[in-house]
Amino acid sequence: PLTAFFDANGNWLRGVTSLTASPAHRQWNRTNCGTDRRQIFTSTGVALIPRFENKLLRWVISDWSASSIFQYRTGSYLSVASGGDVALIGGSTGGQTAVQLSSDVYAPGRPSGPRAQYLNPSTNVFTPPQNGFLSPNHGIRNIEGPPTWQWDASISRTFDVREGQRLEFRVEGYNVTNSFRPQNPSTSLTSTTNPFGVINSAAASRDVQFAIKYVF
Repeated sequence: PLTAFFDANGNWLRGVTSLTASPAHRQWNRTNCGTDRRQIFTSTGVALIPRFENKLLRWVISDWSASSIFQYRTGSYLSVASGGDVALIGGSTGGQTAVQLSSDVYAPGRPSGPRAQYLNPSTNVFTPPQNGFLSPNHGIRNIEGPPTWQWDASISRTFDVREGQRLEFRVEGYNVTNSFRPQNPSTSLTSTTNPFGVINSAAASRDVQFAIKYVF
C-alpha cells in the first residue's frame, strides 16, 4: 500500500481515512492479537495434611489444606512506535510505527531482568519514517514481549468449635516468592524518560491476605 498520507496539494490520498484499516488498506490491520499468548502452562495442586493420632499434633498440624497454582506464559505482542506525529496528521500517533530495517530486533540473549535492554537499541534496526509518511512495513504487534510467570499458594483449615459451629482460617499469597516478573519494554524511539527497548515495569509484587470466617 501507499505510505504517504497526503498528495502534493496537501489533500488526503484516496482511500486513506485513518491510521487503521480503510477499504484501500485492509492489510494494515492484519496483525497478532494484543492479548494472544501462544504458549500457556498451568499447574495446580492440592494437598491435605493427614490426621495424626497424637492429640497435640492433631490440633496443631492435622487437617491443613495447601493449594498451589503456577502459570507460565509467553509474551504478548507489541509494536515499536515512531516516537511522535511523524505522519503530520495533527497529533494522532496511534498506529504510527517505526521503520523496521532488520529482523534482529532483540538484544543478545533477550534479557528480561530489571532495567534490562530487551530490544536491540541499534539505529540499524528501527528508525522513524520520513515526515508525512507511514512506515513502509506498517505491521503492528509483530514483536513478542518477554515471557512471564506467577506462583500463587494458599493454606486453610476448618476448626470445629461445637456442634453446628466452625471456624475457618485461610492465608493466601500471590507471587509467593516476590520475584521480578517483567512487563513489556519501552517501545518509543524518542522517549527521554524510558529509554527505548528497556524494561522499566513489572507485574505486582508479593501480596498476602488473611481471612477468618465463623460459621454458626
